[in-house]
Amino acid sequence: MRFGVTVHQSDKYFSATKESFYENINKELETIKKELESTEEKMLDICDEIRESCWKGFGSFDTKLFEEVIGTVMQAERFSNVDSCNELNTVVDPAVSMNSC
Repeated sequence: MRFGVTVHQSDKYFSATKESFYENINKELETIKKELESTEEKMLDICDEIRESCWKGFGSFDTKLFEEVIGTVMQAERFSNVDSCNELNTVVDPAVSMNSC
């Protein structure tokens, strides 16, 4: 941080004017504020790009992956129904509709 210092040669007295000191601080703070605002805008742009890239492929799931997810959910449901039905089917085919117990 820089501020103005006046040196009086005759008495070697150092003095700094408050006005120039605060003016320089204000200028530097304004510069820092502008840099931070610029950085914030860049970070928000990066976040927007990340969000868009994540959602871009959202609707293009592979059918096989979808079947595996459905199969896992159905298997978990069957495990939760074991006590009430006293049976457990270990083979799950998501293409076939599942009947309740």
